[in-house]
Amino acid sequence: MLLSSQSASTPAMPQDFQRLMHAATTLHPSRVTGVASLARLLNESPQALSNWKRRGLPGDKITAIARTVGCEIDYLELGIGSMTAPLKAPAESASVADPQHADPFAGLDPASKAALQDLFEQIRQAKAAGKSVKGFIAGVRVLIASMAQE
Repeated sequence: MLLSSQSASTPAMPQDFQRLMHAATTLHPSRVTGVASLARLLNESPQALSNWKRRGLPGDKITAIARTVGCEIDYLELGIGSMTAPLKAPAESASVADPQHADPFAGLDPASKAALQDLFEQIRQAKAAGKSVKGFIAGVRVLIASMAQE
């Protein structure tokens, strides 16, 4: 589906770049008014941002970009969570009566639960090392699809 401002030959802007622009203009309204001012904030060339606008944000720079803008990596890279508050895992000692803190793995068979826990730990370690987690998200999608077919 095309937006009214897009033509059939104009590809859609990557969502991570859209989130970057939104975060930068929201968190730095007096400093960031467009791509050129965002490039200055990030100490990047306007040409680099033009490439990001077409291809998406570079995985090797996403941690530094998020830190400079002041937003969360999960929001910037994946569009999940809050723009400025980190995602929090449910507390292990949380009450099951509280649905917000219920075990997210409840009802899963042991093998699926172990696979998801392992994947989440790999994501946590990758993020802690400042690495991109896009590949892990693809793994979660495959895992969910296989579980849905069972």
